[in-house]
Amino acid sequence: MKKKIIAIAFFCLTFLNSYSQDKDFKKGILTYDLSNIWMTENSRFPLGFIGDDLYRFHIHFISVIKNLQKPEEYFVYGKTMVRNNICEFQGIIIIKNANKYSEKFTAKDTLQRGELSTEYTFYESGNQKHSGKFEGKNSVNWYLDKNNRIYYDDLMVGADGFENNRFIGSWKSYDNKIVKKCNWGDFRIPDDKDLDQGDGQFHPNEKYKNNGWENLTKANHGDDAASKFEYKEWWK
Repeated sequence: MKKKIIAIAFFCLTFLNSYSQDKDFKKGILTYDLSNIWMTENSRFPLGFIGDDLYRFHIHFISVIKNLQKPEEYFVYGKTMVRNNICEFQGIIIIKNANKYSEKFTAKDTLQRGELSTEYTFYESGNQKHSGKFEGKNSVNWYLDKNNRIYYDDLMVGADGFENNRFIGSWKSYDNKIVKKCNWGDFRIPDDKDLDQGDGQFHPNEKYKNNGWENLTKANHGDDAASKFEYKEWWK
């Protein structure tokens, strides 16, 4: 319940502040190279699920490169993993909108923060087992420093309920016979039904333990070996 209250309060604050956006701000945001927004340390090990059984889903972006010919587009290369099946993928993120709002962050400083709204399409290699296409929407929060440089918004990382870089969409097999819901995000998973039972941080529901979440459950209970395994660079 506490997690839901925090999430609702955060949404309301973001929604109200977004009205201060400049109509032409999207044009300005496209002048930045935003590759670092999706390539931070906080985004190395996102939490995700796939399918109605909320099976654990892993994804890692190995590179994100701005398309200099179309500044709203970013080329993405990475890998996914479900169970022990690892697939390479390539695709694109397209910036659809950008909002900004000012927030009094300290007694002296007003910090400019905002959110990117994007759409994505990722194609797994057709030569690999159980491959398909991911598509959906992404939103990520950012901030500008005093030198007008843009960063992934991790200013409140470690606080109860912190989350960012939300992906909501689906995976579809190339023969179009299988379609599965697939969501992921940093520290929390958007629209995860009853999977997340944590208040301060993500804790998978015990009833999904055998759906790929057992190791994380052990890590959350202080198992050192399980914690170490959570940070294994499986994409290498």
